[in-house]
Amino acid sequence: MSALKTLPAVVFLIFALIQPVFSQNMHIHKKDNTIISIPVSDISKVTYSSSTPDVSTPSTSVQPANTVMDVEGRLYRTVRIGRQTWMAEDLRTTRFSTGGVIPNVRDAGDWKDMSTPAYSWYDNVPELGGGYGILYNGYAVENGFLCPNGWRVPKMDDWEILIKTCGSIAQAGAKLKSTESEYWTIPNSGAEDKFSFRAQGTGYRTSTGNFAMRKGTGLWWSSTAATYSNYSTIAMYYNYSSVAKGSYPKTQGACVRCVKEDY
Repeated sequence: MSALKTLPAVVFLIFALIQPVFSQNMHIHKKDNTIISIPVSDISKVTYSSSTPDVSTPSTSVQPANTVMDVEGRLYRTVRIGRQTWMAEDLRTTRFSTGGVIPNVRDAGDWKDMSTPAYSWYDNVPELGGGYGILYNGYAVENGFLCPNGWRVPKMDDWEILIKTCGSIAQAGAKLKSTESEYWTIPNSGAEDKFSFRAQGTGYRTSTGNFAMRKGTGLWWSSTAATYSNYSTIAMYYNYSSVAKGSYPKTQGACVRCVKEDY
C-alpha cells in the first residue's frame, strides 16, 4: 500500500527530469557560421550520412567544364573547333567503355602476333601523370568502345571536317600541333596550336613491335577501314606544316583522339 502512495511522486519526479529536455532546442552550427535551431520535441531520430564518394564508380557531379571523363575516371580537356568538339588530349584508358580490360602487350613478339585488342605505352614506360597518350592497335579501334560514352574514334569524315576548319591540308598540321618543345623535335615547322588541340609527336609502334619516331611523328587512328586489314590514319610531322592521310595495318600501334558524337 505504501508503494502505491509513492508512485505519483516517482512519476512526477521523472516528468520533472525529462520535461526540460523536451523544451530545449538542438542547435546545429554550420561552417558558414549560421545556426539552425530545432525543438528537441520535433525530432524523431538523428541519422548521419557519409559524404565520402564511392570510388568504384567515377562521380561526375563536380566535373569541371570543358572536360570528359573516361570509364576509369580520368579527365580530359575538350575543345570546340568549328562545329566539332574534340578531346584536347590523346586517350589513355586501359579499359573499353563497357568495362572490359584491354591487354597491355609489352613484348615485341607478342605484339606482332596479336589479332585482338591490345595497347602499350611508348617504350613500355607508362605516363600516368598525363602527357602522351597510349598506343592502341587497330583491333582495339575495331572494337568500337574505346572512347567514353557519347564520344567516338573519329571517322575520316570527322578528320576531313577538322582539316577544312584549319583552312587546308597544307596548313592543318601547323594549326593543330602543340608548340611545347617537350612534344616535338625542332623545328616543329609552323606550329601555332591555333585551336588548343595540342597534337603531339606521339610516335608509334610498328607491326613488328618496335617503337619509333617519338617527337618526330604524330599518328592517330580513324575508325574508317581502308582495306580488310588496314585502318585509315592521320599523321603530322616535326618538319612539315601539313597533315598526311594514310593507312596502317591493325597490328600497328597509334594514338586515339576522340570526337564528340553528333558534335
